[in-house]
Amino acid sequence: MINLWKKICKNWIIIDPGFGFHVILSGLSYIYYKIGSNISLEQKIGIIKTNKSNSSELYVEVRLDGKQVNPIK
Repeated sequence: MINLWKKICKNWIIIDPGFGFHVILSGLSYIYYKIGSNISLEQKIGIIKTNKSNSSELYVEVRLDGKQVNPIK
């Protein structure tokens, strides 16, 4: 999965909140953290730059034990 992400996405980050979960965010213009950084609740992870001619989208994926899950359920 990681190799595919490297090929199709520029700026992406995987957050490990524990308990077997991983959150993948892609579409950020800039990421504030490096590999191995600790991120606290309510800290800004990065930014998405937009303008009138260029809209941006944030892709969010939640995984549990390596499998994609619906976070709403």
